[in-house]
Amino acid sequence: MVLDVTQLEALLTRTFSIGLDVGRGREKVALVRLRLSRALPGAAETQAMAAEALAIERGVATEQIAAAEGLALHAAAFNGMPDPVLHLAARAMGVVTGLAALEPDPRAPGADVLLDAACRPPPACSSSWPSGA
Repeated sequence: MVLDVTQLEALLTRTFSIGLDVGRGREKVALVRLRLSRALPGAAETQAMAAEALAIERGVATEQIAAAEGLALHAAAFNGMPDPVLHLAARAMGVVTGLAALEPDPRAPGADVLLDAACRPPPACSSSWPSGA
């Protein structure tokens, strides 16, 4: 099921108290729907991460937290989500490209240390370990 723009806006506004200027009325409906649809998993992930942190803080066992994640992946697969590995890879790529789009000024590299680190390829494994370890 694909929600229309009005349904997506209502879901984000009522459930997560998010109001976004996504170009409604100024840009193509398909682009507005994509922007709203991409905001929805971000809001849900934020909620899930906060709930997981609270569960860890309150002493919930790692196995129980993993079981909850498994249930979420099972429910997503039942509702048509692709293979979880592909989903995670696509999500990671979306986050990195999204971070690059948030760069405050591309002419000023180094202005955002975290963003620069996220966009840089990881170092080779051997360079991260002291010699002889």
